[in-house]
Amino acid sequence: MNAEPKPLVLIVDDNPQNLRVAVGVLEEVGYECAMAVSGEEVVAFAESDRPDLILLDIMIPGMDGYEICSRLKQHPATGDIPVIFLTARSDAQDVVKGFAVGAVDYVTKPFNRPELTARVAAHVELKRSRDGLKRYVSEMEAVNTELRAAYDTITQKSRQLEAAMEELELVSRTDVVTNLANRRFMQARLSEEMARYSRSGLPFSIILVDADHFKSINDTYGHDYGDLVLRTLGELLSHGLRTQDLTARWGGEEFLVLLPDTGAQGGAQVAERLRYRVEAYRFNSRVTVTLGGATVAPDKTLHTLLREADAALYAGKFAGRNCVRWYE
Repeated sequence: MNAEPKPLVLIVDDNPQNLRVAVGVLEEVGYECAMAVSGEEVVAFAESDRPDLILLDIMIPGMDGYEICSRLKQHPATGDIPVIFLTARSDAQDVVKGFAVGAVDYVTKPFNRPELTARVAAHVELKRSRDGLKRYVSEMEAVNTELRAAYDTITQKSRQLEAAMEELELVSRTDVVTNLANRRFMQARLSEEMARYSRSGLPFSIILVDADHFKSINDTYGHDYGDLVLRTLGELLSHGLRTQDLTARWGGEEFLVLLPDTGAQGGAQVAERLRYRVEAYRFNSRVTVTLGGATVAPDKTLHTLLREADAALYAGKFAGRNCVRWYE
């Protein structure tokens, strides 16, 4: 029996360095890779070679990623090929636009190796499972005597699909370095909390937490130690909070803590406890954090609330770091 061919991934980026990095990561874990740098190449290759998945940069000169994806989805021969957008940006509007034209996911650049391979593996498996289901259904219709065997196979494939979906869901909402919630998941929770506030009037507060002088930590001790510091900070910031509270990695060395049913006074007290807990922890190097908080009010949007917390954070940085500032 012939072994199943390697999954074929088409990588589209006009930056040679990005292409080399992505190809190196995926070929190392068993994928066959092809490359393209323009929209015309993508459409022609997809129609002729039918890749299992396309990694597509949004910012392609000429025909951008959105237009390329839209054309692929409109063509019967390429409409079922999953497309993952590659982007250096994670703006919500860009992400929504990507999903609207038919993308199944997106990966931010520079690439995070575990995230890239996990997302590609999940969607390749989903596509191959869907293709398998179509073949099995066709066989059931053609050969009644094989109905039971085909049914058993579909059940097995369905379980594999569910497992792949669960893995993808976990990856999509978890930060790979700290194992905390990621920015995407926190943004969804913030939107839910704003809606709850509109209905009930119960306040909530947010705290932005930034590791002081983190670049010097990376420069002095290396990025592996820097990642260890981020993981430890995530544990320190999450420890002792209530069940309904949520801590997420907001980006880089920044974290965001959501405190439902909490006003400014209570939020400031929590922030000071978090600041002290970090300062008191015995790292191999001195690590402190600066915290800026804000509380929802009737005239505030979510964007305004985040901007206020950010302003409070920078006021703390200006005041000398390792302190708490609350937006008044």
